[in-house]
Amino acid sequence: MLSKKIILIVLAGWMPTIVTAQQNINSDLKTLIQKSIAYFPKLKETEIGLQAGKEKLEIAKSAYYPNIMLNAGYNYIDPVSSVSFPVAPGVTKAMQFQPYNNYTATAGFTYPVIDFGRAWFFVRKSNEELEQSKLNIELNKAQLAAQVASVYYSMAYFSKAVAIEDTVLLAMHSYQNVIISRLRNGDALILDSITTGSAISEEENRKLSLQNLLSKQIALLQYTTNETSIVMPEKFDFPQWYLESDTTNQVQSSFEYKIISSKLKAQQFDIKMNRSNLFPVVSVNAGLGYRNGYQPDIEKLVFGTQAGLSISAPIFYGNKARNSIKLSKLYLKQLQQSQENVSHSFRKDISNVRSDISTLEAQIVNSNRQVLQSRSAVELAQSRYRNGLVTYTDVLNALANRQRAELSKLNLEYQLCLARIELARITGVAYYE
Repeated sequence: MLSKKIILIVLAGWMPTIVTAQQNINSDLKTLIQKSIAYFPKLKETEIGLQAGKEKLEIAKSAYYPNIMLNAGYNYIDPVSSVSFPVAPGVTKAMQFQPYNNYTATAGFTYPVIDFGRAWFFVRKSNEELEQSKLNIELNKAQLAAQVASVYYSMAYFSKAVAIEDTVLLAMHSYQNVIISRLRNGDALILDSITTGSAISEEENRKLSLQNLLSKQIALLQYTTNETSIVMPEKFDFPQWYLESDTTNQVQSSFEYKIISSKLKAQQFDIKMNRSNLFPVVSVNAGLGYRNGYQPDIEKLVFGTQAGLSISAPIFYGNKARNSIKLSKLYLKQLQQSQENVSHSFRKDISNVRSDISTLEAQIVNSNRQVLQSRSAVELAQSRYRNGLVTYTDVLNALANRQRAELSKLNLEYQLCLARIELARITGVAYYE
C-alpha cells in the first residue's frame, strides 16, 4: 500500500512538467500583470520616451523636404553710391545705384538634391533609436511581470505554510486535551502538559509570522496593481517553456540582446552619417518676391525671381568629421563587446536556471517520499502513545518532522515556480499578453 502511495506521489510530482507543455498561464495572474502594466509609473515614463522617439524620427524625416522661407526686411543706407552724368552743357545730374530706403519681401526654398546619404542615414539611426524605446518598454513589462508573478506565488507559499501550521496546531490541541484528561486520571505527567503548551505557543508564533508575511505580500501586490481585491492562488501552476540545447538562437529572443543589436545598427548608421559629412552637399534654390533698387526708378518695388545651384564642400573644420568617425567606431566596438557580454550572461543564466529546475524536480520527488514517511511516522507515534508505549515527546517529534517535511516540499515547489518565472523572463516570453 505504501509503495502505491509513493508511486502516485512521484507521478504527481512530475505532473506539472507534463501539463505545462500547454503553456497556459493562470488567468488571475495574467489579469494582475496587465493591470500592473497599465498602472505602473515606470512604464508610463518609458512610454513618454517612446513618444519622444517618434517625434525625433519625424524631425529626421524633415531632411527629405525642402526648406521654404518667407523673408521681409527694411534697411536704411546712407551714404549711397551715386555718379554724376552731364545732361546738358554745364549741367550734370546725379544717378543713385541704391535707394536710401531698401524694401524686400520674398519667398524661397532650398533643397539638397545630393547629400551622399546623410539624411537617409540620420532617418535610419532615428528609426533604430525608436525601436530601442519600444524594446525598453517590452523589457520593463517582462521585468514587471516577473515581479508580479513572484509576489503572486509567494502568497500561495505563505498561505499553504499557514495551512500546514493549522494542521500541526490542530493535532497538538487534540493531544493537549488528551493529556489534560490523563492528568485528571493520574496517567500523565505535568511535564507533558508544559511541553505541549510550549510547543503550541511556538507554533502559534510561527503561524503569526507567516500570516504577517502573507499580509505584506498582498499589500505589495495591491500597490503594484492598484487592485484592492486579490484572489489567492491555489497552487504553483506557472508553466515552463522548454528550450533547445543550443542557445545561439535563443539568446536573440531576449530583450537585452535585441536592444544591443538595435544600438549596434544605430551606431553603424551614425558612422556612415559622419562619413557623409566629408562630402559636399549639392542644393538647388529658388525664390520670388518684391524689392526696390532697380533703375530707372530705384524707389519702386519690382517683382522678380531667382533660381540657382549651390555646392557646399567641407575643407577644414579642425578634423571634426574624422574625429567623429573615430569616436563612433569606438562606441561601435564597445557595443559589440556589450553584445558578447549579453550572450555570455544569457548562456550562464540559462544553464543555471536549467540546473535549478532539474535539481528541484528531483528534490520534489524525494520530498514527496519524505512527506509520506513522516505522515506514517506520526500515525505510528499516535498509535503507540495511545497504547502507552511512547511519551508525548515522541509524538511532538513526529509532528515536528512531518511539519519540516511538508514545509520543505512546499519550499521546493515554490522555488521551482520561481525558477520557471525566471526562465520565462530570461528568454523574453511574453506570457502576459
